[in-house]
Amino acid sequence: LANNLPDIVIRFDRGGRYLYVSPVIEQLTGRPPAFYLGKTQAELKVANDLQALFDATLKSVLADGTQRRSEFEAAGVSGSRWFDAVLAPELDRRGEVDTVLLIARDITERKLAEAAVRESGLLARHTVDALSAQVAILDQHGRILDVNRAWREFAADNAAVASRVLEGVNYLAVCERADVVGHAEGRAVAEGIRKVLRGELAEFALEYPCHSPTEQRWFTARVTRFLAGDAPRIVIAHENITNRKLAEERMAHYRDHLEEQVALRTDELARANVALIGARDAADSANRAKSDFLAHMSHEIRTPMSAIIGLARMLRAEIAEPAPLGHLTMLQGAADHLLRIVNDVLDLSKIEAGQMELEEADFSLRQVLTHAADMLQHRASEKGLDLAVEIDPQLPAMLHGDALRLEQIVLNFLGNAIKFTQTGGIRLRALALGTEGATATLRLEVRDSGIGITPEQQQRLFQTFSQADDSIARRFGGSGLGLVIARRLAGLMGGEVGVNSEAGVGSTFWARVSLRRARGGPRAVAILASAPADKPLLGMRALLVEDDPVNQLVTAEALRTLGADVDLADNGADAVQRVHATRYSFVLMDLHMPVLDGIAATRLIRKYHDRDALPIIGMTATALEEDRGRCLEAGMNTHVGKPVDLAQLRATLGSYRLKS
Repeated sequence: LANNLPDIVIRFDRGGRYLYVSPVIEQLTGRPPAFYLGKTQAELKVANDLQALFDATLKSVLADGTQRRSEFEAAGVSGSRWFDAVLAPELDRRGEVDTVLLIARDITERKLAEAAVRESGLLARHTVDALSAQVAILDQHGRILDVNRAWREFAADNAAVASRVLEGVNYLAVCERADVVGHAEGRAVAEGIRKVLRGELAEFALEYPCHSPTEQRWFTARVTRFLAGDAPRIVIAHENITNRKLAEERMAHYRDHLEEQVALRTDELARANVALIGARDAADSANRAKSDFLAHMSHEIRTPMSAIIGLARMLRAEIAEPAPLGHLTMLQGAADHLLRIVNDVLDLSKIEAGQMELEEADFSLRQVLTHAADMLQHRASEKGLDLAVEIDPQLPAMLHGDALRLEQIVLNFLGNAIKFTQTGGIRLRALALGTEGATATLRLEVRDSGIGITPEQQQRLFQTFSQADDSIARRFGGSGLGLVIARRLAGLMGGEVGVNSEAGVGSTFWARVSLRRARGGPRAVAILASAPADKPLLGMRALLVEDDPVNQLVTAEALRTLGADVDLADNGADAVQRVHATRYSFVLMDLHMPVLDGIAATRLIRKYHDRDALPIIGMTATALEEDRGRCLEAGMNTHVGKPVDLAQLRATLGSYRLKS
């Protein structure tokens, strides 16, 4: 029986010598059971701390004949593993302990899960502490279980009530005594909390005054409910809305005294105009600050994401063991998902701010649709789904517009179709709807055999942060931004989007757009006709200009994967010297670097090498549309974002006739 158990079974004599070892030990240590027989822990040179734990536990079992249990970590051929071990006495005929039996079960996965839970809890704590709102968690009786940093600081600043609004105190009782939020408001908050607890309200909100002796203050209290296991919990958040309330009071004052305002003298109107100009300038400044913030956050997020995605891709190519390879696959999937959310948020912000500008260039519709399908083919194949592309022969081969944004719409439709389809297939179709002069109107549609959408659910689609229903978000994930962006992009192209669907049968998401016919013929697209398909840059010599060492590593490895020989430069000044001394097929140039940035370096290089002789592709992790204009103005051929996608890089470089 012991020979067939997945647990490790060992019998020791009173001196700690191995009398029996089950075969599974060989999977852990690489040594057969016979190796251990007759030896002690000391003779086997077991780690001192593990040996001490064993000796103490064995001594206790021998002393009182009672079994002991302990957890320990041991090194093995596949790395360190955790075990839950029981040492049980075995008695002889006289009832004395003769031998001790150890049964050890591998609990490594449980330990890893526990560590992940602790890390998740720490992340949640830091996130809540970063909020400006004062947040507290209450149990079903109204007692405060936890508060965030803002709540604690507010309590400290209002010392008279600090001892009554922290952990362990019943917040319902405090509100009913009206010691914190005022009189009627305190009781209203208490009643709102009770209604949310009983499930009568999904959310309760109340604005209330909370004036101090030195200033007027207003807050909004928002109450929501969640379950911790089977026990209901309450989240109450207090947000300072003083500035908004003061502004509303000023507006109310102006409204109530409109006739007096009309009678103001001309100089007062002039001062009002000056104030409006100041407000306009402030708004413009705020918009510029928002753009700068987007660029900064994009750079701060995309730079480490470039490293994470690139290193994960490199490690996946180097590791063959199924378990770590699976972990890397999950890591890269999570990183890609996070990057898609970041991109969606930034795109939506730019669209809403009116900063999204569509590119105008000739492109091949077939190439755009085929490339989109190729990018997601592996995801469809993993689920056993057939992915087909059909293009109406009546459509022009070449169109003029923003190919990247058109592909973004298609990728969103395809990604959703793959996500919500378990069996069957997906069809991407491009249909000609008609032409008027030089403009062609086409319909792009993605048809799937997935779960389908009810008419009621369809009404919620294409709205910000919205999916068909909450159960879909819980089951399949997603932010709900993709369809909103697709709708906005189609609108920028003078079109619209929609869906035809039947629950349990499938869905067809479509976009109608109008694009001009291409002005010229297809662009020449070639690298080297003799280059292998999997090594399109074979024989090319590239200069990678990047100051971040991790991004330098992963981008260089991506170029080498495509077959290129790669030289490295840490800044723009170094790049200029290398270009003068060495003949390169192309340059991949970061924008933001010390000593000399990518823009200045490109201007210097262009004094001696034109765009056709030496293509320069800019790289940046910022989200500003102005970056593209700065790249082109400085003399770069084009611009790619970070993290650099291997397929995008290959397609970008494929549009130039590179020289070996």
